Amino acid sequence: MRALVIGGDSKLGRALHERLLARGHEVVCTTRQRRKATIAAVGPIYFDMLDPRLPSKVADAGAGGEVVVYIMAAITGTVPAESHPDAWRVNAEAPVVIALEARARAWHVVFMSSGTVELAQHSASARQKSYAEAIVHMCGGCVVRPLPTVPSEKYAQLADLLVTVGERRVVGVVRWDG
Repeated sequence: MRALVIGGDSKLGRALHERLLARGHEVVCTTRQRRKATIAAVGPIYFDMLDPRLPSKVADAGAGGEVVVYIMAAITGTVPAESHPDAWRVNAEAPVVIALEARARAWHVVFMSSGTVELAQHSASARQKSYAEAIVHMCGGCVVRPLPTVPSEKYAQLADLLVTVGERRVVGVVRWDG
């Protein structure tokens, strides 16, 4: 399986990257930090959720074979989602664009959502994630919804679940309670 990890330089994205490699998958990760991006085949590819159309380097990285796109990038936390000027674009609109492009390429999408969708429905974070979830479902993808917030010592465990969900091309919602 080939995997594209959008937000592969986050803590959870790095844990997912390690788990995917350990299981023998080809992995391409993205970063929004230009200084971390590289042209080499092994390093992260620059990708900004504010312009979420998959650049050719990202699209080409997934060409051929079975591809799973993991959407890990987000503006996380209830307070940042309420106040950050780009939160709606990053947390709602960008995953929608990515999911639709992935569907057009017959790629499977795994979207890292948030427990706020169930636990704090009134929050901006929940509204943003709910919007993206709806389109991921429409595209036949999978939403992984951790309940509650994931402590860093559990990232490896959650990453294992994410890999399994991608390998099995699970659809619907998978709740993770750590």
